[in-house]
Amino acid sequence: MSERLKYSKYPTFLGFTLHSEVNCGKDIEKIADKARKRLKIVKYLSGSDWGSDASTLRITYTTLVHPVLEYGYQIFQVASSTNLKKLERVQLSAARIITGLRYSCTTDIVLYEADIHPLTMRLEVNSYRYFNKIKIFVCGFLNRTSLILNWTRVTNV
Repeated sequence: MSERLKYSKYPTFLGFTLHSEVNCGKDIEKIADKARKRLKIVKYLSGSDWGSDASTLRITYTTLVHPVLEYGYQIFQVASSTNLKKLERVQLSAARIITGLRYSCTTDIVLYEADIHPLTMRLEVNSYRYFNKIKIFVCGFLNRTSLILNWTRVTNV
């Protein structure tokens, strides 16, 4: 039986609010809040007396928090740098929890010691992979090998 959909000025689809705002501020704030809530679990596990080692904390971070930060990364291409900084701050606080380093250490050192790639770099690489996958799909090629073989046939002519 078909039901009529209710009108909503700002409908939600797959967790993202569809609106005319271009910088994704509300969506990124919602994602950052969700990641901070999950980060509390990692912080709890790193307790001072009985805390887990760095590798266990890193695995917990990559399992619980990291997917939340990267969900919908294709949309973040239009986000402003100040909004992306919110997600990077969550990632940096996770790296500080994992390594136990103080705030006086630079961001690069903390991320390196935690063995975490910067979020902006991961978003760029994942976007590149995603758009190449779409390009291959739209062109009708089944896989990368057929794309390369077809390209060599066209260029040899």
